[in-house]
Amino acid sequence: MVVIAILEADKPLPSVAAVHGSYGDIFQTMFRNALTSRQFADMQFRCFDVIDKMEFPASMDGIDAILVTGSRFSAYENYPWLLKMIEFIQKVYKEYIHVKLIGICFGHQAIARALGGTVGVNAAGWEIGVATINVEPGYESILCDTSRKTIALQQMHRDVVIKPPADAIIIARNEKGIHGLLVPDRVLSLQGHPEFTKEIEIEIIDSREKSGVFSSVAASNGRMRAALDYDRYDFARAAINFIK
Repeated sequence: MVVIAILEADKPLPSVAAVHGSYGDIFQTMFRNALTSRQFADMQFRCFDVIDKMEFPASMDGIDAILVTGSRFSAYENYPWLLKMIEFIQKVYKEYIHVKLIGICFGHQAIARALGGTVGVNAAGWEIGVATINVEPGYESILCDTSRKTIALQQMHRDVVIKPPADAIIIARNEKGIHGLLVPDRVLSLQGHPEFTKEIEIEIIDSREKSGVFSSVAASNGRMRAALDYDRYDFARAAINFIK
């Protein structure tokens, strides 16, 4: 049995939640679709609301990995729930060496910050829709579960890891910056969103256009890129291999 504790660092848009559930549910769907039925039956998920309830695992007994989700918040801020989460990540990293840390987008940035890296706003601006990521030589199977040199993923971020932690290896990047980090046998993190479907991505783009975050041109370009082919399940399979 593989047990993953999911730290839910945000809630989906109501329109997304009505169809897909919480972010914990969305990640479970990703794993269910990526794995065989036998593999998925051997998994257990425990979800924690780290924002509203500031919930964290009371014990690490039986937990194989911590997965930190994406969020609309910035990982360099000092919200009380975020500072508590940073402390939790640090404690897990230092004291529970059998537990793997998996980070997605905000989670990738939060883990980097917790381990001594630097996170900030990307001078290159937003990255929206499907983008191609270059995998560093020798790390293809760790990130993609294949031998491919690139991976295409949905993106929804302006913040990035500017400087990785001293322990971390950069295993993926593109012209916008760092996209993947690895601490062997401990941490695997990704800037993109393997859990997002095209529909989820477009719902977020539409919402941010309506609120004025994205211009009509940026939103239109983002929707066009969101419809491109992408590699949703490769990372899910790679993450399970990493945890095991």
